[in-house]
Parts: sequence; C-alpha cells; structure tokens
Amino acid sequence: MVYAIWKPQEDVNEDRFQPYRDYFMDNLQTCDVLSEEPPSPPVRGYVGHSYRMNCMVQGKKKILVGNLYSGKHYTYAVMAMYPPDMLIPPTIKKFTDSFAVLDASK
Repeated sequence: MVYAIWKPQEDVNEDRFQPYRDYFMDNLQTCDVLSEEPPSPPVRGYVGHSYRMNCMVQGKKKILVGNLYSGKHYTYAVMAMYPPDMLIPPTIKKFTDSFAVLDASK
C-alpha cells in the first residue's frame, strides 16, 4: 500500500483521477494494463479503479492487481503481486478487499 497527500484540496472526480492514474502507471514501466474496472471495494468519497497488470520484475513475469483511489486530500494504491501461473491467491483478494478509509471527509 502506498499513499500520498494532496495540498491544496483536490476535487474528487474522474478528471482529477486521471493525472494520478497516469503518474502511477508511468512509474510502472515494466507493466502492461490487462484490465481496468470499478474498484473493489468502492470507497465513499473517493474515485477509484481496479487494475490487473502483466509486469516484469527482476526478469520474471508477475501479475499486479489492486486499486487506485483518489480523494480530496489523499490518494492510495492498494496493490499485490503474484506469479502468472496461478489464480489470484485468496490472501491477496482478502488483502485488497479489506481496504477502507476510516474518515471519508479526508
């Protein structure tokens, strides 16, 4: 999990989400997006998307899954990686689905 703080406050909408998404993806130069869907779980007060990506990490193929969220003051990346020759492990799904923001006003 990674987070960043916005100062000043940002609008919460798809137009403001896209620069965050693009910046995050630009830093994953060895990854290709396979799918982009609504976040799981959705978080009230945040715009988010769920991703599944093929990545090369130290010369090995990996699958990166998770969600990006953008709110008024914070952005979050909740991601996990696993080998491509297996289904998503239940522990990874449990981890990504467990994300919640305790104070959505932030």
